[in-house]
Amino acid sequence: MSTETQNWTPKISLQRCTDLLCKTPGSPYETEHKLIDGRIQRVYKNLPQSLRRFWLMVSQVYADREYIVYDSPTSSSGDRMTYGQLAYHAQIAASVFRKTYKVRKGDRVGIVSRNNPEWIVAWWACQLLGAVAVAINAWLPAHGNPSPLKHCIQHTQCKLLILDAERAEKLQHWICEMSAGFDNKLNGVLVIRHQEVDQRELRKDIWKSMHKWDQVMGDYKGTPEEWKKEPECLPEEPCSIFFTSGTTGLPKGVLNSHRGFLTNIPNSTFNRARHNLRIGEPLPKTGPQAPQAVNLIANPLFHVMGTTSFVVVGSAGGSKLVLMRKWDKVAAARLVEREKVTGLLGVPYMILDLDDDGMSESSRKPIVGVAFGGAPAPSSMLADLKKKFPGALM
Repeated sequence: MSTETQNWTPKISLQRCTDLLCKTPGSPYETEHKLIDGRIQRVYKNLPQSLRRFWLMVSQVYADREYIVYDSPTSSSGDRMTYGQLAYHAQIAASVFRKTYKVRKGDRVGIVSRNNPEWIVAWWACQLLGAVAVAINAWLPAHGNPSPLKHCIQHTQCKLLILDAERAEKLQHWICEMSAGFDNKLNGVLVIRHQEVDQRELRKDIWKSMHKWDQVMGDYKGTPEEWKKEPECLPEEPCSIFFTSGTTGLPKGVLNSHRGFLTNIPNSTFNRARHNLRIGEPLPKTGPQAPQAVNLIANPLFHVMGTTSFVVVGSAGGSKLVLMRKWDKVAAARLVEREKVTGLLGVPYMILDLDDDGMSESSRKPIVGVAFGGAPAPSSMLADLKKKFPGALM
């Protein structure tokens, strides 16, 4: 421990910091007590009512900011969308879900796919509509009796299913045969990024009973505000279902509320705000005047960390999300440098893999945050990363 650290004296106490953040009227960290599900709970007072309201707010505030960069195998510079562009696509998708597929507030929409922009469009479309987004692990085996992948789809009784082309190829015959098992609740199947699979490898009947996402969205002639006919969700109503890993049995769905997801936003920034108060610095800048964070997303979006930490929390600050279709350390290093990534988050092997690839000094410099979890990390990992990213918050 350095002498400077030993002699450091905080400007104010932890309790005073907490009081300033949690008791100041209008603070994003202001708390109150509410009766929820029969229990008195402490909650953040100034959260938006729903993810719908949250998304409408941030997509307007950051409309012109670049939101998504997708490392597409069909584009050398990546597919790109601003907040405003993705918000428009989400409104069209939500309207299609309602008008064409009869999805209503509280209905479930399954998403089984690799990372891609349409995954995020579908997520926000569900939140606009008040539907429950069912994030299913796309890597689950489609074979076996019972098949974990088929179990998750059938168990959640989705009204609409969204697949990437790889999952569509694996599940096409099963969906046709098992449609009766959905108790007539499945109204349609949409296939996204169909062009990313070599068409020569696909059966001629692959799209039977399924429809291409791009075509359905392009053919929609209704109003983009069709989704507004559904009432806004309340904080305790469900917004999503994610699944446990199912290491000793079949995966089990976990229902999440709008309040639960939105609570992660102030949770994620509270420690940084308290740290600044402790050292006598102003609170971090927020809103359009703050520098844009750029986060590399290699974690799958169907994992709660991918959607919570990046799609929701990242959107709150107007971050740019750099999506990887699959993990590749060479591609990741290229993206970090090209997009001037400022934040890395992943399981330990991804962070170590990326660092071992020999990142250039220029690509390390912008990184201000490194986080890892979801699996055991070597005991020396934190100390090693602090040496290589001295300016980053771990």
